[in-house]
Amino acid sequence: MKLKYPALLALLSASAAQAGELVITGVFDGPLTGGVPKGIELFVTQDIADLSTCGVGSANNGGGTDNQEFTFPARAATAGTYIYLASESPQFTAFFGFEPTYTDNAANINGDDAIELFCDGTVVDVFGDINVDGNGEPWEYLDGWAYRNADTGPDGSTFALGNWTFSGANAFDGQSDNTTASTPFPLKSFAEEVDGGDTGGGSGGETDPTAPCFNCPQLEPIADSSTFDSESYYAPVTAEVNANSSATTIKSAITDVISQGHKNLSYSEVWTALTHTDEDPNNSNNVILWYKGTSIAKSSNGSGSQNSDPDNWNREHSWAKSHGFPNESQEAYTDIHHLRPTDISVNSSRGNLDFDNSDNALAEAPSNRVDGDSFEPRDAVKGDVARMMFYMDTRYEGLGDSTPDLVLVDRLTASGDAELGRLCRLVEWHYADPVDAAEQLRNDTIYEYQGNRNPYIDHPEWVDILYQTPACGTDGGDTGGGDTGGGDTGGDTGGSATAGDIVISGVIDGPLTGGTPKAIEFFVRNDIADLSTCGFGSANNGGGTDGQEYTFSGSASAGDFIYIASEDSNFEAYFGFAPTGTSGAASINGDDAIELFCGDEVVDVFGDINVDGNGEPWEYLDGWAYRIASTGPDGSTFTLGNWVFSGANALDGATSNGTAASQFPIGSYTSKEVLLISGVFDGPLSGGTPKAIEFYAVTDIQDLSVFGFGSANNGGGSDGQEFTFSGSASAGEYFYVATETVGFNTYFGFEPTYVSNAAGINGDDAIELFHDGEVVDVFGDINVDGTGQPWDYLDGWAYRVADTGPDGSTFVLANWTFSGTNALDGSSDNATVSTPFPLASFAGGGNGSGDNGGGDGETPLLGMCADPATLISAIQGTTDISPVVGETHIIEGVVTASFPNLSGYFVQEEDGDQDADSATSEGIFVYSPSLALPEVGSLVRVIGDVAEAFNKTQLVASEINPACGTGSVTATPMTLPFDSVDAMEALEGMLVTSSDALTVTDTFSLGRFGEVLLSNGRRFVPTNLFAAGSPEAVALAEQNELNQITLDDGVNGQNPEVVVYPAGGLSASNPLRSGDTVTALTGVMDFSFSLYRIIPVEQPTIVASNPRTDAPDLELGNLKVASLNVLNYFNTLDVSPNVCGPSNLECRGADSEVEFERQRAKTLAALLAMDADIVGLMEVENNGFGADSAVGDLVSGLNDVLGANTYAAVDAGSSIGTDAITVALIYKPAVVSAIGEPAILDSSNSISDEDGPLFLDTKNRPALNQKFALVANNEELVVSVNHFKSKGSSCGAGDDDTTTGQGNCNLTRTRAAEALTTFLSQQFTDTPTLIIGDLNAYAMEDPILEILDQGYTNLANKFGGDEAYSYSFGGEFGYLDHALASAALVDKVVDTTEWHINADEPIVFDYNVEFKSDQQIIDYYAPDAYRMSDHDPVVISLLLESDVEVVEGDYDGDGDVDKLDIQALLADIRSGSASNMAFDFNGDGQLTIRDALLMYRKCTRSRCATN
Repeated sequence: MKLKYPALLALLSASAAQAGELVITGVFDGPLTGGVPKGIELFVTQDIADLSTCGVGSANNGGGTDNQEFTFPARAATAGTYIYLASESPQFTAFFGFEPTYTDNAANINGDDAIELFCDGTVVDVFGDINVDGNGEPWEYLDGWAYRNADTGPDGSTFALGNWTFSGANAFDGQSDNTTASTPFPLKSFAEEVDGGDTGGGSGGETDPTAPCFNCPQLEPIADSSTFDSESYYAPVTAEVNANSSATTIKSAITDVISQGHKNLSYSEVWTALTHTDEDPNNSNNVILWYKGTSIAKSSNGSGSQNSDPDNWNREHSWAKSHGFPNESQEAYTDIHHLRPTDISVNSSRGNLDFDNSDNALAEAPSNRVDGDSFEPRDAVKGDVARMMFYMDTRYEGLGDSTPDLVLVDRLTASGDAELGRLCRLVEWHYADPVDAAEQLRNDTIYEYQGNRNPYIDHPEWVDILYQTPACGTDGGDTGGGDTGGGDTGGDTGGSATAGDIVISGVIDGPLTGGTPKAIEFFVRNDIADLSTCGFGSANNGGGTDGQEYTFSGSASAGDFIYIASEDSNFEAYFGFAPTGTSGAASINGDDAIELFCGDEVVDVFGDINVDGNGEPWEYLDGWAYRIASTGPDGSTFTLGNWVFSGANALDGATSNGTAASQFPIGSYTSKEVLLISGVFDGPLSGGTPKAIEFYAVTDIQDLSVFGFGSANNGGGSDGQEFTFSGSASAGEYFYVATETVGFNTYFGFEPTYVSNAAGINGDDAIELFHDGEVVDVFGDINVDGTGQPWDYLDGWAYRVADTGPDGSTFVLANWTFSGTNALDGSSDNATVSTPFPLASFAGGGNGSGDNGGGDGETPLLGMCADPATLISAIQGTTDISPVVGETHIIEGVVTASFPNLSGYFVQEEDGDQDADSATSEGIFVYSPSLALPEVGSLVRVIGDVAEAFNKTQLVASEINPACGTGSVTATPMTLPFDSVDAMEALEGMLVTSSDALTVTDTFSLGRFGEVLLSNGRRFVPTNLFAAGSPEAVALAEQNELNQITLDDGVNGQNPEVVVYPAGGLSASNPLRSGDTVTALTGVMDFSFSLYRIIPVEQPTIVASNPRTDAPDLELGNLKVASLNVLNYFNTLDVSPNVCGPSNLECRGADSEVEFERQRAKTLAALLAMDADIVGLMEVENNGFGADSAVGDLVSGLNDVLGANTYAAVDAGSSIGTDAITVALIYKPAVVSAIGEPAILDSSNSISDEDGPLFLDTKNRPALNQKFALVANNEELVVSVNHFKSKGSSCGAGDDDTTTGQGNCNLTRTRAAEALTTFLSQQFTDTPTLIIGDLNAYAMEDPILEILDQGYTNLANKFGGDEAYSYSFGGEFGYLDHALASAALVDKVVDTTEWHINADEPIVFDYNVEFKSDQQIIDYYAPDAYRMSDHDPVVISLLLESDVEVVEGDYDGDGDVDKLDIQALLADIRSGSASNMAFDFNGDGQLTIRDALLMYRKCTRSRCATN
C-alpha cells in the first residue's frame, strides 16, 4: 500500500525534541493454539540509520524491568514504516496475513505483561506498569489487544493509560484471523504508512499492486555493481595470498572484507531481494526455483495467505537455519547469499539435511536426490551450493555477530549444531560445477542489495587454499544408519561428453541468389537460462579473429537447435522455416571460419581463423560442413576430424534442401550419451556363478560415473542405484559387471570389467540402468518375481535384440531373446555349451573387453599384431596440439611406464619405427581407466581416440592387445636448459634420461604434491644480478623459463602420506634441500598441471650436495650482528577473538599453543646457534618490548638457556607504527651498550617532497635505529633495522613496476630508501652505520641502488658475490634480506654470510600442523633452526678497534680512574640513566651502588685522587 505522510507525521519527523525515533503503537495476545500470535507493533517516526541502537524487553507479571531482551539488527529504518516483533512466525502469518518483521522470545507476552522500548540503553517508551501484574488492571489485554491513540507518545519510562485504547479482555476468543474478528486489531492505524514498510501490507494485509511479490516491501539498492572494483575490495586478501600467509590468516582477511558493508535485511525484505537475485532472465515477472530449475511467478511466493499452497515458492535456507541460527535477529537468517526461491514442498523434502551424494531421486524433482541423512541437489547447481556454503563458513566466524561460528565439517551432522556437512563432497562439487555467468550475475545483484560478495565466486581459486580436504570415501559419510553406501560414489566430475553448453553443429554457403542462404547451425547441449552470455563471430579470408560480432538472446533448452542466417527470406525458401535470428555476422563464404564465444572465451571453432579456406580440406564453398555426432565443442582449436563435408560446389543448381543431391543434414547432430543393457547371465558353476550383466556403449561416454545400475530382487520393486560406473567408454565398447572374477574368468576366458555385489542376480531378478538418477533402460519387470515369467532366465541368459533399446523405465519383452531356463545346466564354459551366451554380439561383434570366445584372437577393429598402425609421431605432430584430435587411431609400440594412479601408461615407438624428426615426439600417454594396464616392456597394440587433456596429447584406449611380444626403446638424452618450449613438447610422452647433475631448485610443492623442480644449477632472480629491464636481466629471465623440469612422484592428489623423495622418504632428519643434486634420472616426459615433468621409471640418484650446517660459516671479529625475519612471531595466538597491534588487526603466526611451542623452539634454536651480539628482527608481533611482548618472550627464552641478562631488548615503547608486525632489536649488554634513545623513522619525521613524506609508515614498517658502543673499547656504530613494503599487493599505477620485474610498490620502497639514508645521515652524522632488514627488493633493484648511491656497500655481494641468496620464490633465488654498510663502517667488516636454514628447506618442515597427518606432524618436525622462517638470516662480523687506549673504569673518558668517575657513575645510577654495562663489575646484569664501590679498585691513583 502506498500512502502519504500525514501532517502529524511530518511534524514528528521534523522535530526530534517532540518525540523519539521509535514508538510502541500496539500489543496483542492472540486466540490461536498456545495463545498466539503474541507480539508488538512499533512505528518509526524518524529515519533511523542503525536500528540496533534500540530494542525491547518485557516485564512479566509485575516483576519489574528485565531490561533489554531483544536488540533490533543493524539496519536502517525509514520514517513512516511499521515493525512487528512476534514470538513466532507461522501463527502470526496465519492470523494477520503477512509475516512479522522479527521473531524473538522477548515478544512472548501475556495480557498482563508490560513492554519497555529502549534506545541507547534508555527507556524511551513503555506500555503498562512494569511493577504491577496487569490482571484486572485497566490496561489488561488478555486474549485481546491494546493500541496507541494517534498523535501520542512516545511516553518515556512512565506509562500513560490515557494514550491507549483497548479491545477488552477475551475480545479475541474464538477468532481465527484478524480480518474476520469482531474486534480486529487496528493494524497500522496509528499513522499512515509510507513506502518501504517491512511487511508490504496495509492495515488488512492487502497487497500493493506495485510490490515485487505478494506482501513484499519495496527494497532499494545500496551499491552499484557496475562500479565494483574487485582489486580494491579484495586487496587485504590478495596481500595475504601473495605473502604466502597461512590459510587461517587468509580466511580471516576474507571474513573481514565480506563482513564490511553487509546490510542485514529483514526477513520480509528477503522476499523482495530474491525477486531480483533469482529473476528468470527470460521472464522478468518470474523467479527460477533453486532445486527444480523451473520458472514461477514472483507473485506466487508463499507469504501470508499463500503459504499453504505447496506449489508456491518460499525462502530456502541452503545452510539450514536449525544449524546455528534459528532466530530472525541473527544475521545469517536473512543473508541472501544462501537464501534461494524454492518450491515449498521441495523445500520441505530437503529439510535440514546435510549435503552429500544421496540414494533416491526426489519424486517431485528427480534431478535432485535425497535419503535419510543427506540431500543431493541437481548437477547444474552443485558448485553453486558448495560456494554458498564456503561463504557461510567464512562470513560467520562468531566475531561480534549474533550468529555463531558456522563450520563446514567432513561428516554428517545433527540439527542444532552450528555445523554442516559434508565438506569433502562440497569441494568435489565446486570443482565439478565451475562458476558460470548466472552465478556471477547473482553475486553482483546481491552486492547491490546486501552490500557484500561471495569471494568464492569472484575468486574460486581460493577454495584450493582454504578447503583442502581428502577426497570423500564411498561410504557416503554416514555416522550410522540410513544410507548403506549404495548411492552415487563418484559425484559429478565435470568431464562428461556433453560438457559445454553449446556447440557449432553446421555451416552452409547456399546456392540461391547472392550465395544464400548463408547460415550457421548451433546445438544446445545443456539448458541455458541466459543465452546472452554467448555469441559468435566470423573470421573472414584467414584474417584472424574479429571477436564476438553477434550475441544470442533469450534462453534455450538442451536439444534445441539455433539457426543464425545472413537474411531470412532465402533461408526460409530453401529450408522451409525461418531462422532463429539474422545477422550480418553470418554473411560467410565457403572459406570463412566461425568462432563461438561464451563468457568472452572461445569455446568452439569451425575452420582455421588464420587461414583462407579456399582449397583447404575444410572448404565449403557452395556447400556445407556438418559436425559428427557426439563430438565437440573443440575450444579454440579446429578439429578437422570432427566434421563431414559436402565438398565444394555440391549445392550448385539446388533450389531447396529437400531436393538437393547433397542435402544439408539439418538438425541431425546429437550429443546424447547412450548406454544400454545388452545381456544378463545366471551361470551354472558353483554358487550359480558367473552372475553378470553385459552393457553396451552406443556412443562415446567420457565420464561413465553419470551411469549406474541396481537390481530389483524377487519383484520387490526398485532398490535404486547400487553401483556406479567409473572411467570412460568409446562407442561400440562392451563391458561386464560380475559378482566375482574367478568363475567369470573360468567360464568366459577373460576377466570382468567391474566386480560388484549389485550384480548378484538370480534368473528372476530385474535390472535398472540409471543416468543421473533417472532410469534409462530396464530388463525385466521390477515389481514382479520373474519365476515362471516369459523373461525368466534361471541358469540361463537373456540377450537384447540388435538395434533395439534403450527402453527407458518400461520393460519391452519383444526386444529380448532368451536361452530358456536351465539351458546352461552342466556346462563348464561358454565356448562348449550348446546354448552359449552371445557375448558382445548386440552390434555384430563389438570390440569389448577380453576374448569373445572364438579362440582365434581375431579383433576386427584392432587388427593383428604387426598390421599397419598409425605412427605415434604422426599423432603427436610438430606442435603442442595433435593434428588428429578426435580421430580414432591404432598404435603399436613398447610400454615404457605404467602408473595405476594415473589410470594409464606410456607407449613409445620402437627405435626402428621412429621418424628421425626431432620436432615430433615418439611417445604418448594412453589413458585407460577401464582396461587392465599392460606390463612395462611389452609390445602392445592399442586402439582409441586421440584427445588433448589440458594440452597433453593422449590416446583414450577402447581396446588393447597386450601380447604382441616384447620390445625395448632407447631413452633420449635430455639437457637443461631446453632450446625452446617446442623442444620440451617434442619430448612429451617419451622415455628420457639425464646423466648431468641437475640441481634441486624448488621444494615448495614437495610436501603437498610430492614433486620438486630441477634445473641446471641454481636459477637466480634476474634483478638480483642485473639492473631491472637490462638486456642481461631479460635474457636471464628467458633462460630461467627454459632451465627447469619437474620431478614427479607419479601419484595424483594432494598431501601424500609418504613423500618418496629423497630415498627413504622425506622427514626432518632426511631432508631434500634446494642445492642438492640429481645425478641420474630416467623417466617419461609428461605434461600436466601446466608443467613439463619427468615421472621416473627407476629410482633417481639424489646426492645431498648442499648439507645443513650447525651454525653460520663466518670469520669472526669482535662483534657479530644478525638480521632475521622471524615470519610472524606472535605470542598472541591467531584465534578468535584475539586482535593484535595498536590498530586491533588480525593476528598472525601460530593458531594454537602446540604450534606456538613448535615455532618458539625453532626460532630460539636459530638465535642460539647464530650467537650474535646484536640481532635485528622483522615480522615480530607489535605488542611492545616488555617481558610480556613477543620480543620479550624471545629474550626470556634465550636467557633461560644462556643465563639471566645475556640478552636485552631495545625498548622502543609500547609499539612501533600501526601494523600488526614490527621490527625490533635485541643485544648482549655484556658486549655492547645501547647509547641514547632509539631513533624511529616514520612518516612524521621523514623528508618530504610535493607528493608528501618519502617514507610512508602506512606501507613500510617504521625503521628502528639504535646507536651502540662496544663495551671493550667504546667504539660506536648505528644499527638500522628495516622492513620495507612487500611486492605482494598493489600500490597503484606509477608505483608498481609491471614491466621490468621489480614488482608492486617499487616506488614506495625507493622513496623509503632515500628517506632512510637521509634520516641516518642527519641523526648519526659520521657514525659508522649498518642498514639491515627485509627490504623486499633484490640486489639490483631501485631501492637498493638508491642506498648504494649514498655511499653504502652491499656486504652480501662483497663477500658472497653473485651466488649470495637468502630467499627463494618460484624456484629462483636472490636476497631481499640485506646488510649495507656505510663508508665509515665498510672497512671494519670482517665477513658476511647468509645462513641457509630456510630458503633451501621444504616448507613442510615449518611449525604448522595443518594439512599434515598425525605421523607427519611428528616426522616433519624437529625443534631445530631449519625452516623456522622463509628468509635466511644474514650474519655480519665486524672488528671495531679504537685508537684510544681504554682504561677500565674510566667513566668520564679522561684517561684515568678517580673520584670523579665514581661520583659520575653514582649520579647516573641514582637518576636511573646509567646504561653502559661495561661498568657492571659484579656481573649481575644491572648497574648498582655495588658497582660504584667496586670501581675504587680500578683507581689509577692512590685513594682515587684526582691528581
